[in-house]
Amino acid sequence: MLSAQSRALALMLLCLTFPAFLNAQSLEVERVLTGLAQPIFATYAPGDGDRLYIVQRAGAIRVLNLNTGNLNGANFITVPGVDTFFEGGLFSIAFHPDFENNGFFYVHYTDTTGNDTRVVRFTATNSDTASTATAQNIIEINQPQGNHNGGFMAFGPDGYLYVGIGDGGNANDTGAGHTAGIGNSQDITNNLLGKMLRLDIDGDDFPADGNRNYAIPPTNPFVGVTGDDEIFLYGLRNPFRCSFDRLTGDLYIGDVGQNSREEINLFPAAGHTDYNMGWRLREGTIQTPAGGIGGPRPDDNVEPIYDYLRTGQFGGSSVTGGYVYRGPIQGLRGNYFFTDFNSNNLWSFRFDGSDPASFNGENFSALFRWNSVLNVDAGTISSVASFGEDLEGNLYLVDLFGGELFKIVGGSLFEDGTLEPPVLPFAGILESGSFADLASSDDSALRYRAVTSTPSIQLGFRGSIATSSPSVLVFKMENRVTTPNVTQTIEVFNFITNSYEVFDTRTGSTSDQEATVEINDATNYAGALGNIDVRVTWNADGTVTHFPWGTAVDQVSFQFID
Repeated sequence: MLSAQSRALALMLLCLTFPAFLNAQSLEVERVLTGLAQPIFATYAPGDGDRLYIVQRAGAIRVLNLNTGNLNGANFITVPGVDTFFEGGLFSIAFHPDFENNGFFYVHYTDTTGNDTRVVRFTATNSDTASTATAQNIIEINQPQGNHNGGFMAFGPDGYLYVGIGDGGNANDTGAGHTAGIGNSQDITNNLLGKMLRLDIDGDDFPADGNRNYAIPPTNPFVGVTGDDEIFLYGLRNPFRCSFDRLTGDLYIGDVGQNSREEINLFPAAGHTDYNMGWRLREGTIQTPAGGIGGPRPDDNVEPIYDYLRTGQFGGSSVTGGYVYRGPIQGLRGNYFFTDFNSNNLWSFRFDGSDPASFNGENFSALFRWNSVLNVDAGTISSVASFGEDLEGNLYLVDLFGGELFKIVGGSLFEDGTLEPPVLPFAGILESGSFADLASSDDSALRYRAVTSTPSIQLGFRGSIATSSPSVLVFKMENRVTTPNVTQTIEVFNFITNSYEVFDTRTGSTSDQEATVEINDATNYAGALGNIDVRVTWNADGTVTHFPWGTAVDQVSFQFID
C-alpha cells in the first residue's frame, strides 16, 4: 500500500506509469468450526489429507475430519499436566516425518510443576487416538516467569526438530532468572532461553539423563566451540509462531516485540554464517529504546526482513507469524501471510530473496493489508493465535478467544501487492475485467499471458477521467512474441454509443509496442458509473498467438497525462 507521501508525489507529478495487474480481489474465508475451547494451533500429519489436528490451550488435541467437516467425538489425546497460567499452555504439536510408520508425535507446553517448558513425545495408537502412557520426555527448560514461553515447534526439511523458546519473561530480559548484564537471549552458555533449538530426536547423546532424550545435529553452529550445542539461533524474545516454507525450506520467524517493534525474521534454507537475531540489544531494526538495554548491532546479527510499529493499518503489538501460501489457490501462492494478535490486521508480503547480509527490515515486496477485502462467510476473525496448514497447503486461521477455525478458500494478489494505485488526475481504483488465463512455471511469480482459449484482455477503470481536455491514455504492450506477424488491436468502449472504438491496430513484432489513445471528450467514455473499459485483442481472425513464459513476459502498463 502506498504511503501518503507517495500519493502526494503522484499528484505533484500527474504523470505515472504503473503495472496493469495491480488489483486484488476479495480474500474469501470460510468458517470451518466454532465452539472450540481456546484453539491455539492446527496442523496435519505427514501423508494424511483427511485430518486436521487442532491444539487447544488447556491440553486437548481434537481431530477434524476434512472429508465430513466434523470433529471426532473423542480427543486425539489430552496432554496431562498443562499449566495455562499467564501466557502458558499447550502450544503446538509436531508429527515425526515417519509418523505413518512409527506413530511418534511431539507436544510443546508449559507444565504445572513450575511453569517449565517441556517437549514430550507420545506414540499414536492410530491416526485418531493416542495414549498418555506412551509419554517420553525430550527436553525440559526452566522458565523464570510466566510469559515469553515461545511455542513454535516443527520438523525442518532436514528432519531435525526445531523448538522456539522465549527469553523467560519479564520486561527487558531482566530480573530473576535472567543473566545479568546481557539477558538470557544473548547468553549462549548453559542457557537455552531466547533461542531456536535444533534437535535430532532420532538419537540420544545423553543416555544417563532422562530429561534429555535427543542427539545434537553436527552442523549446529556451536558444536565444538563456546556455546550450547542445542542452539541453532539466538537473540530471540518470544518466537511464538514460525514456519518453514514447504517449497523453499526457508524458516520464517514471528518474534513478538516489546514496546516498539514486531518483527519477521528469516533464516534461508541455503544457510548463513550469522545466527544472532539481536534481542535484547535490538528490537526489530532499531536499538531497543526501553530499559537502558539497547545497543548497536552485534557483529553476528541478522536483522529482520520486516518489522512494524504499533499503530495504523500496518501496526500492532503482538505478531502472529504465519506461512508462505503454497496451497491450491494459484493467485495467492508465494505470499507470506501473517497477522497481529491484538490489532487483528491481516497482511501478506513476498520475501525478495535478499542475502541475509543485506537484511534491513525492507527485504520484501507486495506488502498488502487484507482487512478491507476480507469476505468471511460467518463469524469474525480476531485474536488469531496461529495459522495452520493441511496436507494440500490450504491455510487456516485459529481464533483463540472466539473458539473458531477459518479457512482461506479463494482470492488473489497481483505481483506488486497493490489494491489502490497512486492518486491520478482521476479518482478511483484500478480494477481488472476478465484477464487472460493465469499461467506460471514458478509459484512465486504472478504474471499473465495470452493462451489460445482467450482472445482478449479487458481492463477496466472505475472512476472518472479528468474533465480537462485532452486526456491521453498510453498503453504499452511488452509483447516479445516469437511470431512477428501478430495483430494487436486496442479498443475503448464508448458508453454513449455503447460500442468499442478502435484506437490502434498494428502488426506486432518481437520488440515492445506502444499505442496512444487521446480522449478529447472524457464524458464519452466515463458513463453513468464512471467506467472506462479497454479491450486488447490479438489477431483479427480471433485466434491468439502463444506468449512464451519465462523471459518472454507480456505485460501492459498505462500512463495518464492530463
